[in-house]
Amino acid sequence: MKLKMHLGAHAPNEGARQLARWIASECAGDLRAAARGLYITESVLQRILDGEITPSTTLGARMFTVFGAKARMFNRDASAPWFGPAPLARAA
Repeated sequence: MKLKMHLGAHAPNEGARQLARWIASECAGDLRAAARGLYITESVLQRILDGEITPSTTLGARMFTVFGAKARMFNRDASAPWFGPAPLARAA
């Protein structure tokens, strides 16, 4: 049975935003499948999406391997809405 993500009005941080985009695109929005792929429970994954907790070093390394999230992303404000495009880098 598919377990849906529950997303707040605004992404709490850039890491959660990237994680939600990965779950939507690679796991068809299924929180349970994403949690299995990252070897964590659904509740921990939902708490990361909510911005309540940040990933451990081990989980962070797995996330980097799976979808390119860096640890500092979970400490930065979201750069765009949940599924909006990230703003382009400014030219020097």
